[in-house]
Amino acid sequence: TPQQLSSFVSKSEVMTVNADTGEPETVARKEPLPRINANLLVRNNVLYVYGGLLEVGDREVTLDDCWAFDLRKKTEWECLWEGSIHKQVWKGNIHDDD
Repeated sequence: TPQQLSSFVSKSEVMTVNADTGEPETVARKEPLPRINANLLVRNNVLYVYGGLLEVGDREVTLDDCWAFDLRKKTEWECLWEGSIHKQVWKGNIHDDD
């Protein structure tokens, strides 16, 4: 049901539901989410990470965020683009046997 989904999403580390608008929003993060198949680039001692796939249970969510990490300072990640994960909608079956 929508209420169950809303409850699940609001407790997620990936996104939350805005109490005023009811719209999903990304959770502010200080580092990128774990991912597979990301695009990596090193330029001028900065590591850039773009996109990839996030496994949530038995689902794969496509990521399009972009992060940078200064390899000289090695102090913190910088989010260059938060991506559109909060706009994605699951259009498949909830269960594989449906």
